[in-house]
Amino acid sequence: MKASLLELDPQADALLILQKPNLHSSHLSIDECASETIIDWMSQDSMYPEPEEDDLANVNEEMRSLKPCLENGDPNQVVFRVSAKHLCLASPVFRRMIQGHFKESEPNDQGLLEIRTSEWDAEALVIILDIIHGHHSSVPKQPSMDVIAHIGIIVDYYDCLEVMKIFFQHWHSSIKIWEKYSTRPSESSLDWLDPTAYGLPPLRHRIKPFDYEATTGLFMAWIVQDQARFRDLTVSAVLSTDALVETALPIPVKIFGMSFNAR
Repeated sequence: MKASLLELDPQADALLILQKPNLHSSHLSIDECASETIIDWMSQDSMYPEPEEDDLANVNEEMRSLKPCLENGDPNQVVFRVSAKHLCLASPVFRRMIQGHFKESEPNDQGLLEIRTSEWDAEALVIILDIIHGHHSSVPKQPSMDVIAHIGIIVDYYDCLEVMKIFFQHWHSSIKIWEKYSTRPSESSLDWLDPTAYGLPPLRHRIKPFDYEATTGLFMAWIVQDQARFRDLTVSAVLSTDALVETALPIPVKIFGMSFNAR
C-alpha cells in the first residue's frame, strides 16, 4: 500500500518529475455522455483487488485538476518518488535514460536520480506508475476511455506494453464501441461476396461514421495488437471518410495513409 499518492517506492532512488501536467488532456476529451456508455461497467470481474472508491476518486480528481502552469505563469510540476530499477525493467526508454550517458544517470545532491518528463495526462501517468511499482490495488477497474487513450499514448512512448498488457487487455475487451463495428459479414463474405445477396444493406451504408470514438478504438486496437478489431475499424475508416483522419493520438501516419490509398 502506498504511503502517499506521490510515493511509489518508500525506498525511492529516483524522482520522476512531470512538468506541465495535463497540457494536452483537453485535446482528446470525449463527450461526457458518450464516454459513460463506452465501458461496460457491469461486466467487470474480480481480477483486481477492490480499491477504496473514495480514495481513488480523490486521487483522480486531484490529478485531473492539475494545471500545466501556475498562476504566475511558471510551469507546474509534480514530483513522484520512484524506483529506477522498476522503471528500467518496465521500459527500455527509461533504461536508456537511466543507464546511459545522460543527465538522468547522475544523482543529485540527495543521491537521487532526476528523470524529467512533460505534458502527460497526470491521471494516466499515476495509473501506469502504480502498475509498474506493483500497487495494483490503487489501479481503477474501469478508467474512462479518455484516460485509457492517454495511458496508451504514454505506453507507446515509453514502450512499456508488456508490464501494462494484462490491464490494457482487460480494459480493451470491456469497451462497448466494438459492438458498433461488428455488424459486417465474416471476412470471407466481405472479401468475396456481395452482401446484398444475403439481404444485407451495402457495406458502406452499414459502416458507422469514423469519429473520435472510432479513432480512439483504432489506436487502442493497434496498441494491444487486436488484429480483428483493428481490421474492422480500418474498414470503417476507408469506407466512411473522404479524407485523411486527423487525430492527436500517435497512430502511425502510414496506417491512415494506406487506408486512404485503399479507396
